[in-house]
Amino acid sequence: MAQRNVLFVHSLNPLDPVGGAEASLISLVSSLDEQKFKALVALSAPCTTQQQLNDMGVRTIIVRMDPLHYRLVDKSYLERVLIATRGIASVCGLIRIILTRRVHGVCTNVQGAHLYGAIASWITRRPHILYMRDLPQGAFSTKLFPQIAGLLADHIIAISQAVERFFVTHPRHGQRCASKISLIQNGLNIETFTDQTPDCGVRQELQVEPGCAVVTMVGRLQAWKGQKDFLEAARIVLQKHPNARFLIVGDVVQSEPHFRDELVELAGQLGIGKSVVFTGHRSDIRAIFSITDIAVCASWYEPFGRVVAEAMAMAKPVIGTRAGGIPDIIVDGETGYLVNPRDPSSLAGGICAILTDRDKGREMGRLGRMRVLAHFDMVNVTRKVTRVFDLVFSGHRSAE
Repeated sequence: MAQRNVLFVHSLNPLDPVGGAEASLISLVSSLDEQKFKALVALSAPCTTQQQLNDMGVRTIIVRMDPLHYRLVDKSYLERVLIATRGIASVCGLIRIILTRRVHGVCTNVQGAHLYGAIASWITRRPHILYMRDLPQGAFSTKLFPQIAGLLADHIIAISQAVERFFVTHPRHGQRCASKISLIQNGLNIETFTDQTPDCGVRQELQVEPGCAVVTMVGRLQAWKGQKDFLEAARIVLQKHPNARFLIVGDVVQSEPHFRDELVELAGQLGIGKSVVFTGHRSDIRAIFSITDIAVCASWYEPFGRVVAEAMAMAKPVIGTRAGGIPDIIVDGETGYLVNPRDPSSLAGGICAILTDRDKGREMGRLGRMRVLAHFDMVNVTRKVTRVFDLVFSGHRSAE
């Protein structure tokens, strides 16, 4: 079979920390069989992701793409005309890449890229796969993306059951979407996430005293990620387990630049400031998890929950919310506990249950790693994605 050129289209804010969508894109591109697929990645701005891809030998091209799913909301007529003009230029840029690089198929990776890639694919008559790594929120987004998927995409890949439901239950386009959607959950390069000896250097750096249990939350600092709920839960936990320490790992995004200050202020108001460590962005997540006893994901909604799978891969019990794709990963009572979003009391209850029965926590961690190996190994995920690429880029609308 001849090698096919695949254009991945990805829009991001270069000032924001690297997130799960970027990490998943890098994992997928690095795992594809180069004999079958040659990846080319169009990014909306120079960024860390570009450097990582270039270091892997993947060609990247910058094409400005304004994220229309929120840029068009509450804008004046003239502002919308300007955004539309820029949008036309973005589509033209992608068309130029498709034609000059002899692209066989297009795969759009996030909300900010789907419309541009779909239009460019339609104009150039190239197959388009909409790889949905988001769970759209708001009236505009929940109308826009089912329309793109139903009318323009040749196939849809959903990364969780929640994302799949978002498309197939749409009142107008759900039937079309259901006929061309595949559920392929995100994967990890398992060999890079292994249960390892605690990194004493990191523990010392973060000033976590020996003997203190460590409860860790990793993710961008955004309100919907639930860090405030985590702090409220920490206050409750510390009443029973005063030696627990709570790590908040991550940095702010451009849209919420003062959120870290709000979290620090809240920790002070709750009287738990000495028990909470704000690490900022860390690239050594494996080292962070190595000193972690319990991982927490307190999101109000979550397309998948990559950090949950990463913690489980390192044999850590996880407390997560019943939100989005998190229940796809955690088996309640077996690999961790599921609690309702925005419920600090229940979150604290799950943490306390594991701190009280450490043997139970270790068994949850062991079973969690086995679950990741069985269901979220990048080798298996790549095999499923490759099957979709083979069929769709050969002219089949559905990969079923």
